[in-house]
Amino acid sequence: MRIKLTTLVLSFLLGTLAVSAQEAEASGPRPFHFSSRGTPFGVQVEAEGTYLVRDDSIEVNMAKATLYVSENCPYQGRRLISHLKFGLAVETGPDGRWKIETAGEPMPLELIMSPRQEHPLYNFSTTIPLERGIDLSKRWFVVEIQVDSIDVPDGKNRRGYTYAFSCKDIFLSCASKTAQQ
Repeated sequence: MRIKLTTLVLSFLLGTLAVSAQEAEASGPRPFHFSSRGTPFGVQVEAEGTYLVRDDSIEVNMAKATLYVSENCPYQGRRLISHLKFGLAVETGPDGRWKIETAGEPMPLELIMSPRQEHPLYNFSTTIPLERGIDLSKRWFVVEIQVDSIDVPDGKNRRGYTYAFSCKDIFLSCASKTAQQ
């Protein structure tokens, strides 16, 4: 009897997860727009496009992005912008710390840029893998940009990363809508 009850409960839960993912997919792609312009990061990005949540992944289609090298950074030399990648961030503690939990494949750029330069990017797509049953309401988009300083003396740290984030509640509307249906 106990095995039958456990099987029934598991079947119900798995069926509910499948229906939720199908409903999220059926609602179609959702827009996003976020920016790190005006932040202290030396390299900043403004990105816009759409995303579609599936059972095991999020398809991200970045229609347009603009990279910008800030003039308000202590390092004023050239930078090699190696790549850009989309991922999901999650909080790791009450002090606001976070980490990239999962990410799509990086978009190779290999751009050399100097302060006050902008560079547009168009039509980049990636897939962010998801674990089944992941709670997206506790995650948000992050864009990671790998930057290598070119004009620094030998022995100094050349590699760094800059980030741009969506709102932490970007997936909340998906979760709320699915819960209401």
